[in-house]
Amino acid sequence: MVYGLPPFYDNNVQKMYHKILHEPLQFTKGPNQVVMSEPLKTMIRGLLERKISSRLGSGKTDAMELKASSFLKPLNFDSVFAKAVVPEFRPPEMRSELDTRNFDPEFTRERVSIKIIFFLREMIFFFNIYINLTIRPKIL
Repeated sequence: MVYGLPPFYDNNVQKMYHKILHEPLQFTKGPNQVVMSEPLKTMIRGLLERKISSRLGSGKTDAMELKASSFLKPLNFDSVFAKAVVPEFRPPEMRSELDTRNFDPEFTRERVSIKIIFFLREMIFFFNIYINLTIRPKIL
């Protein structure tokens, strides 16, 4: 995702699954021949370790392993949690529920199946029933 596509990406989904399960992780140059830093590569390798018990962040210290990584170590997490760190990129505020500026036009131009619309309407209906029957009585 650093360069816009996830690791192991392939247009063919079956090939992508095969790469995820069996192929070694490869780092290629990104757009404009940008090269990923070694600390970032090390962190990504650790996060994508296939053996769960060896995966970065899966040990006894949990997320502290991530915080201690050479890529994240320079961050002051107290400042991050206090929202005192200004992000390099901040997406524009939504103008309305229909604002799609933060989505690639490749997706916003796709036609929506009527089945999806009915499914979403049904999900909203059942979600509202759930809220009214379970959460709202506890609040009142």
